[in-house]
Amino acid sequence: MPGSHIPIVKRIAPSTFVPVLQDAGRIIQGSSAIIDYVDEHSPEPPLTPADPSERQRTLELERWLDCEFGERVRRVFYFHALNHRDLAIPLFNQGGLGGAD
Repeated sequence: MPGSHIPIVKRIAPSTFVPVLQDAGRIIQGSSAIIDYVDEHSPEPPLTPADPSERQRTLELERWLDCEFGERVRRVFYFHALNHRDLAIPLFNQGGLGGAD
């Protein structure tokens, strides 16, 4: 949620976007970077297929989920949540000035 993650992420990462993985003092941000990091550091079983055609399809799906699907889900959520001040204000202000804790 916008607002609630920003104070936490600002303490540990260079940017405020999520997801964030913190491992052995390293900060990895973004789904694709996290998947690559996990494949490199914990390769069994790999998250990304070794077969070139399966790998390509997997990477295309990953990009689609990040860009197309994720954006649309956020828009649907905002459309509904912003019509409910009693829900939206505490969610967007967690940890902020005057927000709910």
